Amino acid sequence: MMVKSLYCILNYQLTIITIVGAYALANTFEYCGKARILGVVSDVNSRYAVPAMDAINTWYCHPNTPFARNLTLTNETAAPNIANIDPTQNPVFVTTLADPARFPQSLQDNSIKVPLDFYKETLSEAKDHSVTIIAIGYLRNLDALYHSPGGKELIQRKVRELVVGVGDFGTNSGPNLAEYNLAINITASKFLEEWPSPVTFLGSNIGGAVITGQGVEKTPANNPVRVAYEIYYNGTNVENGSWDLLVTYFAVLGLEEGSFQYGNNNRGGRIEVFANATAGWNYNVTLPFQRRQHFLEFKQTNVTIANKVDALLSQFGNTKPPCLHG
Repeated sequence: MMVKSLYCILNYQLTIITIVGAYALANTFEYCGKARILGVVSDVNSRYAVPAMDAINTWYCHPNTPFARNLTLTNETAAPNIANIDPTQNPVFVTTLADPARFPQSLQDNSIKVPLDFYKETLSEAKDHSVTIIAIGYLRNLDALYHSPGGKELIQRKVRELVVGVGDFGTNSGPNLAEYNLAINITASKFLEEWPSPVTFLGSNIGGAVITGQGVEKTPANNPVRVAYEIYYNGTNVENGSWDLLVTYFAVLGLEEGSFQYGNNNRGGRIEVFANATAGWNYNVTLPFQRRQHFLEFKQTNVTIANKVDALLSQFGNTKPPCLHG
């Protein structure tokens, strides 16, 4: 099917493996002309995150993707444990991908911007209602944009949609299942309730039911995405939930692709972030149309969707994507 190309800003952090898969999807969509990545905002302080993402960009022939990251850098290689929520991980893959002796990179440090400046400059230059922001991982930089002078007005004018991986809107929805990305900074997540453009949420109950990853095993052994997965899983059994991958998948392909439907269709409401790092759906709130919020549920089976995501992860088979434009 033909899908309209979207202009996307990726608010990613690369210290959890499913975000590597999501970043592979984003690059595949751009390579195939279904999305244009306006830039990537890293929401961690690790000095390795941006070089690791640049290694993936270079593999997919996107050497000029703009980056933004926080000024204060650390040597952290893994997301910290917060409130006893362990994002179970093997941190070595981040430093491996960031090693220029192992993976070619094209990034110049002096080209990396500060997140708030990047958001404001990029959105200001964009056409009205043209930018989709894909948010997986932490939300601190989006919170800073929202609370900055003129930030709400800029978002309302320029952002087409914010797609976020957070919440649990299934049968267990409500203040019961703590979420890592909220626990990092609960206060910095409350802006989701008042975000001034349309928002779509893909909850953990959806992402956890779609098991993907084996598609990377059909790609070349030196693919940085495959290398990261095999380091993380200590072998070739690389399957996991698809939380971050599905946020990216839906943000680009939308409802028209057929995998998902709105779970709160015709019932309105909005997300509610609770003080114990959980989020549920509040149906007792009516939002204006320009700030409408939705959460997703399955329209197709989880197995069908998993097969489609794995097919994208192995889009180019056992060859590197050819760089046709230099």
